[in-house]
Amino acid sequence: MMGKRRRSQVFRAAGIAGFAMAILLCGVRALRAQEDIPTQVELHNQYAQQIQPLFKNYCIRCHDRDTTSTVRLDTIKPDIAPDNIDTWTRVKNMLSVGSMPPKDKRRPTPQELDLLLLWIDGSLKRYDADHKEKGGDTLIRRINNRAYANMIKTLLGVPAQGIEEFPEDGEVRGFDTVGASLYTTTYLYELYLKCARETLDMAISENEAPPEIKEYKHKHIPKGSSFDPALNALKGGIANLSNNPGRFETRSMAAITNELGLVVPASLQHLVNRNLISDTVAAHYGEKTIEDVAAKGIDWPSDASCVAELLAALELQMERIQTLEQYTSEFKPETVAGFDSNYVGNLNPGYYVISARLCNLNPAYPLPVGIVAGDQTVQTLMLDAPTTAPKTYAVKVFWNKRWDRVDAQSLIPYYGDFTMGGAERYYWSHITALYGRTFKQYLEAPQNQFYDGRRLWSNLPVSAVDTNVETKGAAPAPAPILGPVIFCSETSVRGPIYESWPPPATARIFMHGVKAPPTREYAEEIVKSFMKRAYAVRDCDAAIANPYVDMIMSHYESGKNFVDAVKFTLSIILSSPQFLYLNEDPRADAAKRKPLSAFELARRLAYFLWSDLPDDALLASAASGALLDAKELVAQTRRMLKDERSRAFREAFSSQWLKIDKLGLIAFSYDLFPGYDKFLMRSAKEESVAFFSELLEKNESVLNFIDSDFAMLNGRLAQHYGIPGITGDEFRRVALPPGSHRGGVLTQASVLMATSNGMVGSLVRRGAFVMERLLGVSPGTPPPNVPPFDKTKTLNEGGAPLTQLERLSMHRENINCARCHDKIDLLGVGLENFDALGAWNAKLKLLLPENDKKTHTRWQEHEADVHGAMLDKTPYNGSDELKQRLLEHKDQFVKCLAEYMLIYALGRDLELSDRPIVDKLCVDVAAGGYGLSTLVERVVLSDVFRNK
Repeated sequence: MMGKRRRSQVFRAAGIAGFAMAILLCGVRALRAQEDIPTQVELHNQYAQQIQPLFKNYCIRCHDRDTTSTVRLDTIKPDIAPDNIDTWTRVKNMLSVGSMPPKDKRRPTPQELDLLLLWIDGSLKRYDADHKEKGGDTLIRRINNRAYANMIKTLLGVPAQGIEEFPEDGEVRGFDTVGASLYTTTYLYELYLKCARETLDMAISENEAPPEIKEYKHKHIPKGSSFDPALNALKGGIANLSNNPGRFETRSMAAITNELGLVVPASLQHLVNRNLISDTVAAHYGEKTIEDVAAKGIDWPSDASCVAELLAALELQMERIQTLEQYTSEFKPETVAGFDSNYVGNLNPGYYVISARLCNLNPAYPLPVGIVAGDQTVQTLMLDAPTTAPKTYAVKVFWNKRWDRVDAQSLIPYYGDFTMGGAERYYWSHITALYGRTFKQYLEAPQNQFYDGRRLWSNLPVSAVDTNVETKGAAPAPAPILGPVIFCSETSVRGPIYESWPPPATARIFMHGVKAPPTREYAEEIVKSFMKRAYAVRDCDAAIANPYVDMIMSHYESGKNFVDAVKFTLSIILSSPQFLYLNEDPRADAAKRKPLSAFELARRLAYFLWSDLPDDALLASAASGALLDAKELVAQTRRMLKDERSRAFREAFSSQWLKIDKLGLIAFSYDLFPGYDKFLMRSAKEESVAFFSELLEKNESVLNFIDSDFAMLNGRLAQHYGIPGITGDEFRRVALPPGSHRGGVLTQASVLMATSNGMVGSLVRRGAFVMERLLGVSPGTPPPNVPPFDKTKTLNEGGAPLTQLERLSMHRENINCARCHDKIDLLGVGLENFDALGAWNAKLKLLLPENDKKTHTRWQEHEADVHGAMLDKTPYNGSDELKQRLLEHKDQFVKCLAEYMLIYALGRDLELSDRPIVDKLCVDVAAGGYGLSTLVERVVLSDVFRNK
């Protein structure tokens, strides 16, 4: 640390050379981290001698009155004040990331740049010191909907009822914890009251015994014609062919096999060859049809080898049909949409186990399946259970009053008319997209025929599905391809299930039982106990509790049931400001921060990490006062992060920071992306949460968010990324193979999906994401009266589609657009190899206005130009180099992440007085190895978190 005298000498140095020597001797970081703050006189003198000449040499020519720049450096005052501090802060940020001056202009030397940054940093610290304790107030905050639901469930043991009716919470900087955006209206208050009353009705029971457990089971017995006539006809045909081949009637046999089309479900018809005889005989002689064989005068019934081959084929056909009969007598097959619904009606509220018995005709090709209750998918999975070992998948849910049925449902995307064969087309298109060339070859095989849009690919030859059939004179039989088909034998609902009786909330609220004498003393005991837990306070004195006790007794004395009177009053408590707002006493002196009380700190910590109320351990720490000690605060933080309730923080912060929380609202085209399904979208979002959790649990470096050598994957996502050897629905840590183009958050499917429009990846959105969410630099707002990008022409003079980069180059011809797009576009172009679903393609896929007549698709491949530039114009090539360039700005990223986490934790946007807190936090995190849990702990230990 440099002393004050030495520091003064540095600031008073006569020239840049002397200052550069000081940098070499002491180090820039040491200069910036020193605690002594230069005086206003020192700063003013240095500005006149050193800083102003640098601005004149490098900056003012582009930032004076004759330019369109909004930053005027020719008139800005060197003394930082409230009216210019935003400008000085912006100048510092632009210099820090190298965005200014542009690389095509004269740029200061590294020593000159450090001098500029050090002076601005010293000026900002001087301003902070002069304005200390003037700002940084955390506004009184209403709890958001997520926290309200969690808190109600914690108190009452059942999910909050009607929470889906609540209006969406507002956001600031993408976060729903910020008090400035969380309004309370009369309408919302009514919803709080309604929710509390309905949830209390479900949580409290006066019955002496729990409701009877019932099971509602539904077996899927497919309806349709019997297989017996076809099987008997096949037996007769085989006998005739064996005994007297010369009298074998091919036409009648063809009619029999053709009749199978009326018996076999559409999803299984590819297993039944309705032209079996013609195909087998023709293939034996190397001809196309049996008519071609007859035209050459060949008497095939006299050829013992041909007859033997046909007999083998018919017997296999018979065996296959018997297998189909077995499948369809127990299971119902499906390709898209759902099975028969299990209608159960309106059930008593409570927890139920919903299950479905499922299997897959070809487990080598798992398919996405969902278990559905009412209108909600309660479980998703990739079905790979074989027909030889069907599996029962079960999930425990709290039954919603809106539900009246359960179902197992294929999640293969489809929209259209089921009667015209479109379902089968989407089914096979999805499988082809998922499993590649194998199925594409299968679908393109000449034997597969499309029957007027009603029967698809039902003419598959035996040799295509059976390897033990040899075809003389033809190419070797391909590997067997049995199309995967989802089978469901039954669904069931069982419940309501209670782990104890009376329900936990009933026992906790009515500590002496619901049949105890309804005295005022009992009502007071109930109110105080409930309020103490709901408000997270040490005690509730009589002045607070008595009005609610009076309310209970008034209702009871007017003839109401005592339990009902209690429930009514508790619903008022759950709608009171003390419950709906984080109850923190205002500062006595608005100019000075005041430490939070132990209970206030406990509730703020629980809201930050759990979006919930403090638990008993945290309340005990607050009651003893130990929570105010830094070591105890860290210990409680670590304990809470290990608790499953920290899922609320992991999911909410990661998804809101990465802007993937609205991912489900993007409409992806099934026609453009046949491989898309709901399970992929859910897996993509969960990857980001799992990745955040992995870093948090192991305190690994936050720099992994920029680039990492591992990913958190399940089988579906690994398949999407082209990473082999990963199966199953559980997420696990996977080492990334060379050339995967993955690692970090920027190339995760969730982020790439969220920065698309559902059809193509958006170069602008992706560039803005890098600027705003990884570098902490605002991409700016579009100026008024500028034509939107989607109005830019999409085709060139020859009718060929333009790339986004080509279209944006025209958009940037407007100087007002170029000001932002010159930065944004060059950051986003490195991700052009990734499509709207986040799949990597070697070539850029351009979207055509309509299907190409030659390729029959709406995509045209184009060489991808992924050469971009950072804000300081440092070039890069592709996403891998983009991440490496971002790592070169790691301190900027850490500051960006720290600021976002502080915003989430404090419930307010950051202010100028928070800058020293952020700087110290970043230094501490860097010294601790950049660990993510270290960052969380430093946020909790910061003055702004522990003080009002």
